Amino acid sequence: MSITRALLRMVTVEALRGHRPAGTMVEDSSLTALDHRVTTDSAPVIVVYTDDRAGQPTGRGDALEEGTQELVIEISAAGLVAMPDGDGETVVTPETDAGLELTLDLIEAQVIRRLTASHDEFPALWKAFVPRIVAVSSRRGASEDQTTRYAARQLVLTCELLIDPPPGAPLEDGTAWARALDALARGQYRARQPLVQSASCQPSAR
Repeated sequence: MSITRALLRMVTVEALRGHRPAGTMVEDSSLTALDHRVTTDSAPVIVVYTDDRAGQPTGRGDALEEGTQELVIEISAAGLVAMPDGDGETVVTPETDAGLELTLDLIEAQVIRRLTASHDEFPALWKAFVPRIVAVSSRRGASEDQTTRYAARQLVLTCELLIDPPPGAPLEDGTAWARALDALARGQYRARQPLVQSASCQPSAR
């Protein structure tokens, strides 16, 4: 397993949770089909996935050199959505095709702004794991058979990703990995944090 990829996904979820308008409806690697999600829940939902990873192995492949990681952020909305305006007021976007499309535009912009411009704890960790965004694409969400279009979008960030720490080496205080594990221990991932930390400290197989 790539410890950095796992931590990137968790840090992304934590960075977006509680941030308007999706609020707490931010999920980690949900296997629920988009068709079902959009038709059963009208509230905005964000699902975070880590997809393809590319890198160059060294030696026998015990570690990967610098590479890229696809971070997929799937956004869906199917009903009325309350959006804040610049004066602290709330504006409700209409439940029309154009209104839902505008909602997706605004949520997508807020996601990018949250991850790249915020100085809060988890966005700061996100930037530590992602030294550079190599490419960005935004794709229309569709049904599994690709025949029905929904108010959904896949934002795909192709990111440069930190190399995993050396297997078996202790994580030094102040590093991105140590800071992330400490922060995750205080949030929704606290039950999984010991497992991730244990995996990061396991020696490589011989």
